[in-house]
Amino acid sequence: GGGIVLMFSKSGTDAFHGSAYEYVRNMIFNANDFFSKVAGQPRTDSSLNQWGGTVGGPLIRNRTFFFFDAEGIRQVSAASERYTVPLSNWKQGDFSNYVDSNGAPVTIYDPLTTTKSYARAPFPGNVIPADRINAVSKKVTSYIPDPNVNIPYFDGQNYQNPNAAARDDNELITTKVDQVFGTTRLSGRYTYTNKNNFGVGYFLNPENRLSGGNNGALSVTSLIRPTLINEVRDAPQPF
Repeated sequence: GGGIVLMFSKSGTDAFHGSAYEYVRNMIFNANDFFSKVAGQPRTDSSLNQWGGTVGGPLIRNRTFFFFDAEGIRQVSAASERYTVPLSNWKQGDFSNYVDSNGAPVTIYDPLTTTKSYARAPFPGNVIPADRINAVSKKVTSYIPDPNVNIPYFDGQNYQNPNAAARDDNELITTKVDQVFGTTRLSGRYTYTNKNNFGVGYFLNPENRLSGGNNGALSVTSLIRPTLINEVRDAPQPF
């Protein structure tokens, strides 16, 4: 099924009014999670700053009114980013310590020694010579970090990003103007939204999502008689 949500933007009046607020949450004020405290783990690094304000009043008394509001959000939260990465000597072609989960050596064969019967000879010492390593692959592997978690590569993820975090940045700005013509009110509204989400994604490729856009609305409200009101509204949504 579906649903319909109706929202009405606040309008200015013949008196000036305004408001301001800020909500803060950070490591100074945060308490530790119950389960983390029981496990002896420290508080996770997280913060939230949400601020904004409004102002409204007359442009021409009894006829033209304005209303403006703005809000910003900055939120940072801890995130988990773990991968299985090669040992440092593997990136140099040295697989002398390459073993399976049972501790048996894994042999690296030289493809250039393949015979007609598809037999191949192993690299001496299980080490690929430096001049046999492709320059592109060598450059790519130079960006891969070394393991920093004491877990064998065949048992699980041996690297954890110590700076992993997720961040949300949001902005919202709305402006509205109302003009009164006798028993008819003309209203125009413009809203700008900007949302940037930065989080962990695939290895070496953070997941950054950018969204938002522009929204406008124009409405004409007419009092036909005391018991009958007519409203015509249009709301385009360009991005």
